[in-house]
Amino acid sequence: MYYIITAHGKYAEGCKSSCEMITGDTSAFVPVTFTEEMTKEDVEKKYEEILAEKGAEECKAIIADLPGGTPYNAAMRIVSEHKNIQLVAGLSQQLLVLINSGEELADAIEQVGEIYGNTKVAKENNANVTVKRFVRFETGEGLE
Repeated sequence: MYYIITAHGKYAEGCKSSCEMITGDTSAFVPVTFTEEMTKEDVEKKYEEILAEKGAEECKAIIADLPGGTPYNAAMRIVSEHKNIQLVAGLSQQLLVLINSGEELADAIEQVGEIYGNTKVAKENNANVTVKRFVRFETGEGLE
């Protein structure tokens, strides 16, 4: 089992490196760096290469930094074609530490939300894509 972690710039690589300092082996995380010269199609190709190399059936989720950003948007098509892969927005070092310490993905997301206060996990089913996002308790609005 593995996770694709993706972000603008070298943030995903940094999260993985920091997580390794805390928890040890982070081979379950495969970082994808989005740079200014890349297109959405370039990012999709990177995802496809990883899935072909490591096995799409073994990928648990693509965890992107921001909802609506290019790494996230590129993942939308991928997860619609691979029903076993979840799409998560909100990449953080804390999330990776929890996952790498044995927490299930949904539990890790919920704990990160509790750490940062007044959030819960909402699950949306839209066009056969499962998206987990943080939602404000008071208003029910998404945290974008």
